[in-house]
Amino acid sequence: MAIDLFLLCGFLGSGKTTLLVDFLRDPAAADTGVIVNEAGEIGVDGAIVANESDGVPMALLSNGCVCCSLRSDLVHTLAALLDAPRPS
Repeated sequence: MAIDLFLLCGFLGSGKTTLLVDFLRDPAAADTGVIVNEAGEIGVDGAIVANESDGVPMALLSNGCVCCSLRSDLVHTLAALLDAPRPS
């Protein structure tokens, strides 16, 4: 089974969270899992996605850079999302 992985990147204020929430509202996104990498102390984007996504499996990586300090956390988080139950 193939799993698609998409990275949503952009500058602060570029509309990433809005785009993601709009995508998650589409019924075709029912089998989507989300990892939010919060660089700030307060998880604003994670809270918005959790509130607007209606039960989509979500993990939050906070206070760090995924490619540097959170590398092992990302591996464990991806493994957990891959093992999460999916809609039939």
